[in-house]
Amino acid sequence: MKPPRRIGILGHVGNGNLGDEAIIDALLRGVRGVIPEAEFIALTIRPADTEARHRIPSFPLRRGLAPAPTAPSAVVPASSAPSASSGVRSLVRRIPGLGDLLAAGAAALRWIGDMAGEAAFWGQRFRLMRRVDLLIVAGSNQLSDYYGGPWGFPYTLWAWSAAARLAGARVAFLSVGAGPIRARSSGLLIRMALALSSYRSYRDAGSRDAIAAIRVPGPHVIAPDLAHGLRPAAPSGAMTALEGARLIVINPLPYFDPRSWAERDAGVYQRYVDTMAEFAVALRARGYRVRFVPTQLRADPLVIADILRAIERSSGTAEELTPLAAVVSNFEDLVAHLSEANIVVAARFHGVLISQMLGKPTIGIVYRRSTRDLLVDVGQGAYAIDIEEMTATGLLERLSALERDSDAGDRIQRRLEEYRRELEAQYAVLLGTNDTDHP
Repeated sequence: MKPPRRIGILGHVGNGNLGDEAIIDALLRGVRGVIPEAEFIALTIRPADTEARHRIPSFPLRRGLAPAPTAPSAVVPASSAPSASSGVRSLVRRIPGLGDLLAAGAAALRWIGDMAGEAAFWGQRFRLMRRVDLLIVAGSNQLSDYYGGPWGFPYTLWAWSAAARLAGARVAFLSVGAGPIRARSSGLLIRMALALSSYRSYRDAGSRDAIAAIRVPGPHVIAPDLAHGLRPAAPSGAMTALEGARLIVINPLPYFDPRSWAERDAGVYQRYVDTMAEFAVALRARGYRVRFVPTQLRADPLVIADILRAIERSSGTAEELTPLAAVVSNFEDLVAHLSEANIVVAARFHGVLISQMLGKPTIGIVYRRSTRDLLVDVGQGAYAIDIEEMTATGLLERLSALERDSDAGDRIQRRLEEYRRELEAQYAVLLGTNDTDHP
C-alpha cells in the first residue's frame, strides 16, 4: 500500500476544548513522524480557530458553521400607522385553519431550502475529499448522538466518510471514543460510516462495547487516546509541586449545566457545584492550597465562577477568591498549572489524561465510563469516584489514600511509555509503513 501524502483530519474541535485540541496536535506530530512531507487539511467546528492553533488549512465540517458577516441594517423610524403585516395577521385569524395551513407551508419551504443547502454542501464535501488520500476521524468521543441526536455526529461522520470513498480516498477512525448511542437511526449511520473505513480503533473498552452493541462486526481494536503521543513539559521557569502547603488542582465540568450540557437539570447542577465548593472549603481548612483549572475554555470558567460563589456563600465572608481560578488560554497555560499540582482532581477525561502525562497522581470524577477505564488501565482504579455518588467526604477519603500511595507516579509513567509505543505502531500500520493488515 502506497503511504498517503495528502491527509484530511476530521474533528469536532474549535470550541475551546484543550483536550480535543491536544488530539489534533498529537495526530499532526504522529503522522509527520512517519511521513515528514505529509500535507493536511482539517474539517472542524471553527476553521479559523483550527488554522490559528494548528497552522493547517481548515474548512467547516457542517453546513452553516461559518456564515458570512452581514452588514447592519438601516434603522427604520417607527410609525403609528397600521402596517400591512398586521392587516394580514388579522385576516389569517378570521379564516379557520388558514394559520395552520400557512405554518405547514412555511415549514415545507424551510425543509426544501435545507435539502437544497445540504445538496450543495455535498458538492463541497466531494471537492474537498478529492484533495486527500486519507481521511482520519481523529479521536475524541465522536461516535455518539448525545449532542445533536442522529443528525449531529452520526450523520456528519457518515456523510464525510461517504464523500471520501466516492472521491477515492481511504477512511480511518483513529482511537475514537463511542457512546452513548441512543437512537436506532444513530446506530445505523455510525455502522454505515464505520463500514466505509479501512482502519478503525477505539480508545477504551467502553467505546468498544458501545460499538459492539450496535452490531458493528469486529475486530474491535483498542488503542490509546491519541493525546498520549504528546510529551508535555512544564515551561521553563514554571514552579512545580511547591514545597510547603500542598496544591490541589481541581478540573470541573458543567455537569447538567442548563447553559451547555446536553441533558439540563438546574437542581443536579447546583448539587454538583455545592459539593465541589464544600470539598474546596474542607481542603483549605486542612491547610491545602486550591486552584480551579479549566480544560474547556467556554464552559468550564462559568462553572468555576459558580463554585467560587458557592464557596463565598458557605464561608459567609466577602473573601477575595479570584486567585483560586486559574487563567488558561491555551494548552501551554494548562500544562503550566497542572505541573504545579501535587494532586489533581479532574472531572474531564483529558483533564485526567494530561495530568497523568505530567506524572501527577490523579483522582477522576467519573461521568462517563471512559474516565474509569483510563484510571483502571494505569493502575489507579481505586481513585475513580462516580459523579452521581460524589460527596466532599468521599473526595477527601480518596485524596488521603492517594497521598499514601507512593508508587502511583511510577505506575503511571510505565504505562505511558507503553501507550506511546502502541501509538507509534498504529501510525506505522495506518500509514502503510508496516506490513501488518487491519480491517
